This record gives sequence, structure tokens and C-alpha cells, in this order.
Amino acid sequence: MKTVFKLFALQALVFAASFATTLSGPGLPACATGVALTVYQGYGDDGCAFSKVTFGGDEYDVTIQYSKFQVLAFADVGASVPARPKASDIIVTAPTKIGDALGFFSNKFEVNAGQKLIFIFEYTIDPPPSVIPGYETEMFAETPVFPGYANYKTQLCVGGYFGGSKGCVDVLSGEEKEVLALETYIYTKSTKEVKTKAAITFDQPTFRVDVRNTLELYGGPVGGAIDPDTKQLVIGSSQISGVRNTVPAAVPEPMGLMLAGSGLAVLAVIRRRMAN
Repeated sequence: MKTVFKLFALQALVFAASFATTLSGPGLPACATGVALTVYQGYGDDGCAFSKVTFGGDEYDVTIQYSKFQVLAFADVGASVPARPKASDIIVTAPTKIGDALGFFSNKFEVNAGQKLIFIFEYTIDPPPSVIPGYETEMFAETPVFPGYANYKTQLCVGGYFGGSKGCVDVLSGEEKEVLALETYIYTKSTKEVKTKAAITFDQPTFRVDVRNTLELYGGPVGGAIDPDTKQLVIGSSQISGVRNTVPAAVPEPMGLMLAGSGLAVLAVIRRRMAN
């Protein structure tokens, strides 16, 4: 019985290593930093590698798989519709290891009174073992002028992908679960408030997170509004320099690595059976 258990455990580790290699993808390009978002669009579905994670004595790539960039533009009556920035106007700063940030910066993150822009960025961060303990978001430049505002929301599908009635489907179990959300903002619609950072810790480290960032900029109504502090009429606007996500560094315990390996092994077997 012990021999059978050891054999099963060995097979599980082999399957985990094999599946982890397919996750990282052989020969993936290194994630470039300080480049236009169009470069990330060019990486394709496999994405790029930005780090190495040690698992079972081997090293595996951590990948960023970019999936969507969308800009929506609106205008109040009496205002002109703002020009929609392109992916080439967005600069990406890439992490070099777990614990570094993935940022999106642009001088096009701005609107005037009566104008609104909504930016949507979606991507997947995918290290083979369960090493992602949580997520952090941050927004830069406290320059919106009341009643204009900037709102930055990050939605997270932990251990799964966006879909289903609840918004998130677990990769291993196929069960649906709730999407987690982080929100930062500068100057809300009614009073001046600032919250430029937000963070969340997961119940347990995970091996994959689907991320949807939504940045909303609004310049306030065309005719402005009364500033609650000065009691004067103010014509608003909104401008920020960038946003970023950070995956805090974590070192899983040995048992956690074993469980992660077993889970990856099961998923590998399922995918192989589906392929056959």
C-alpha cells in the first residue's frame, strides 16, 4: 500500500511539473517594460514571461496573458465627445518578479467638464504553483478638480476565469464563485475624498488570477458645481498619470506546494482526457 501511495505521489509530482511547463510555455518572450500596450497585444494568447518561480526543485515562468483593452467615450449635452486613446498611447511597466507591479501609464488619461472616458484592461497572471497571496492596486496623481473624479476598480477572479452567472468560474472544480473587487478613487461625485490604494489578501494562495481593471474619468457636469469647501462654483476636470497592480511576494509552505502540485496534476489529467 505504501508503495502504491509513493508511486501515486511521484506520478502527481511528474504530472504537476509537466502541466506547469505547459502553463509557462516554452520559449515565451520576456515581458518588456516601458513599452506601448500594443507590444503586449502582439504577444498573443500565450503571453509573455516576467519571472521565475521555484517549484519542486525546478524553475517555471510566470506569465502575463493580456486579453482585452477597450475605451468607451461619452459626453454630456453641450460637451464634445473626448478622443479615444489608443493602445499605442498606453505605456506598460512590467514586473521582473513576484512582488513587483504591473502598471499602465499615459498622458491621455484626462477629460474636461462634461466628458467621460472608461478604460478597460484585462489580463491573466499565471504562475504554476500557488504563490499569489493577494492583490494590491494603486492610482497616481491627485489632480482631478471637483466635481470631476477618477475611479479605478479592479475585479479579480481568483483561481479561475471570468464567466458564469456569478462572474467567475474555478479552473479546477468548474464551480462558479463571486468576483472579488478592489476600488480606489480620487474625488467622488458629491464630496472630495481620496483613496489611492487598496489591497486584499486571499483565503489561501492561488496559482492563477484573472484581472479586469476599469478606470473611469469624468470631468463633472458642463456647468460645474458648488465646491463643498469653498462654496464657490467650480468647473471640473479629471487627469491621472497611471494605475498599477501588485502581486505581493509569498513563500508557500511545503504542504501547500504539495497540495498545489496535486491540484495541477488533476487538472493536467482532466485536460489530457478532454484532448483525447
